[in-house]
Amino acid sequence: MKIEEDPVYKAIIMFIHGRRRAYPNEIAEIFKFSRQAADYRLKRLLEHGYIKRMLDDDGRVYYILNEKGYKILEAEEKRVSKEEIYSVIRFIPLLPFAMGLIGLGKYIAEADFIRGMISFIMWIIVSIIVYVLIITIFKK
Repeated sequence: MKIEEDPVYKAIIMFIHGRRRAYPNEIAEIFKFSRQAADYRLKRLLEHGYIKRMLDDDGRVYYILNEKGYKILEAEEKRVSKEEIYSVIRFIPLLPFAMGLIGLGKYIAEADFIRGMISFIMWIIVSIIVYVLIITIFKK
């Protein structure tokens, strides 16, 4: 598996990015790796040019992102799958349904049940239309 496709390596790159620099012990602790496993993964990232090895004032090793590491982050931010979009959009038809329930409750409170039911039915129709549109768009 390529490093760009491995979620563990991506997570390490994101962690280093969030901290601006990361020590191997921090990575081992955060990701529940042994120190040797963290060193192995960091070595692979270093060999492929995603990170750079640095020394702090005390002589301890830490890592920062290279330009190639930042490119991985940019690519990850831009990529949104059709399934991810659908997983959010599929709930939109619930909004008109909720509006209809709210309207029904309002009309019942005003003792106008018939008008409330008409409003509720109209909102259900809107909800169904929105649902059909979403399904039609995402079947393509």
